Formats: sequence, C-alpha cells, structure tokens
Amino acid sequence: ANNLRSSLTTLGISIGVFSIIVLVSIGTGLQSYINKQIAAFGPNLIDVIPGNMSSMEGMAGSMTEKLTMQDAKALKQKFVNTAKVAKKIQQMVTLKYKNMVNKNVFVIGTTAEYPFVAQNTKIDKGLFFTRGQESSKVVVIGPTVVKKLFNDKNPIGKRIFVGESTYTVIGVTQKLGSMLGMDMDNWVYVPIEVIRQQLGAITIREIAIAANSKELVPLVRDQTRQVLLKRLDKDEFSVETSESISATISNITNMLSLALGGIAAISLLVGGIGVANIMLVSVTERTREIGIRKA
Repeated sequence: ANNLRSSLTTLGISIGVFSIIVLVSIGTGLQSYINKQIAAFGPNLIDVIPGNMSSMEGMAGSMTEKLTMQDAKALKQKFVNTAKVAKKIQQMVTLKYKNMVNKNVFVIGTTAEYPFVAQNTKIDKGLFFTRGQESSKVVVIGPTVVKKLFNDKNPIGKRIFVGESTYTVIGVTQKLGSMLGMDMDNWVYVPIEVIRQQLGAITIREIAIAANSKELVPLVRDQTRQVLLKRLDKDEFSVETSESISATISNITNMLSLALGGIAAISLLVGGIGVANIMLVSVTERTREIGIRKA
C-alpha cells in the first residue's frame, strides 16, 4: 500500500549489499593486477635496493643509497655461473630532438646484461647496446619517446639530447604499458658509465640479478646477502625476490580489502537501521488505529 516507503526500503538494502560487493571486488582486483605486474619481471628475478623495506628505519635509510659499483662488481664475480647481474642508476631528464622536447623522462643507466635480467624489456627495433658499446654515447628509447620526439617515425641512427649531451639512438623497446600509474614506455636506456660521468653519480639505485633458474633463486638470494653484509649493515640494503614482493603487496592489499569491507559494512549497517526504523514506524503509527478497531 505504501509504494514509496517500500521502494526506499529496498533501495537501502540494495545499496548496502552492492557497496560491499564493489569495494571488496576493487581490493581483490587491485591485488591481482599488482601480482600480475610483478610476475611480468620473471620468477627468477632478485632485486637489491638501498634500505631495509621491512622496517621504517630501513625505509628511511633507502634515501642514503649506499650501494656502490664495487658491490655490483663483487656480486658479478660471485655469480659467474649461477646468475646474471646488471647494475642500475636512474635519473629524470629532459630529451630534445630538433624543436621537439620531452620533459620528465626516466633515463636508466645500466649494462649490456639488462635485457637478460629485466625479462620484460625486449627490443622492437634496432639493438640494445653491447659490452663493446658501454663507453659510447648510445641510447635505447621507449615507444612513448618515439611518439613525442619523432611522431612515430623510425628513430634509429638519429641523435638526441639526453640532458645536456647528445646520444645516438640504436634501439626501441617493445611497448610495456603502464605499471602502478607510471608510463614505462617513457624511459630511455644508456650505458651506466657514460651517464655516471655526465650526472656525477657515485652510488647506484639498484642491482638486478637474474638466477639461471627458478630453483637457484633461494641460493642466489642468500649468497647476495652474505656478499653485501661484508661491507654494509643489514638495514642498509634489501634483497627482494618476486615472491617476497608479491607477499608484501598481498599483505597491504589484504589490509586495504578489509578496510574497504569495513566501510561497506558500515553502509550496510546504516541501511539496516533505516529499514528497521521504517518497519517500526509502520507498526507504531497504526497502534492507535488498532486500539480503536479492537474497542
């Protein structure tokens, strides 16, 4: 008999249930997306980064960047037969070609082993630089850089400004898309020794290690810690594998899912109270009428 009241009651129940489903689904979908992005780097990847990511003090220590070229050299000598090692520094620079400008581009200084270590970095045109080119001013660029500087025309052999120095384009990477909101195609790769001299960098931002097989990952991870502990304190570096990164991310997203579920539950509770209130009003407003009818 009360169509508006019944409609509002149904709407309150529907919104509460719908909000729980949507918010929990968002949390689960986010976790799945992040795990998929991490898995793209390969199951045998080991990352050495400054600071201890398991503690707040260590995370603050990551700003000091105490990893050096000697650390990377020691690891490379250790894993001659079990893994490949690529050192890495990164800096944000401006690229120029003729009258075209591309600002805020990540330049990655690394070694010739990088495509073998970062398995998601593949070449679409041209070649990645070799060991013999590690002292040359050559650059490998991403598809977004090609679009912004060359209007999607073939850039191989062209010379561009990376910061204040000119480099020759020798390769273009395959499209990677974005990861956690970052355009990974707006990156360029240059030999680490050349960019270190240009930027005056002393420390390195990351040491990427790829074990020769997934079974060797635990051994290589433990040996990496042993080598670095000879010079660094345990809070000055972290050794992360794809599995450990996924586990850390899963813990964060699980907490996020619980928080979103709690918010949705509050919405459902409020809707339930509203429904109970309407039901109570529906009865109490007729109490007088019922009494008269009985009399």
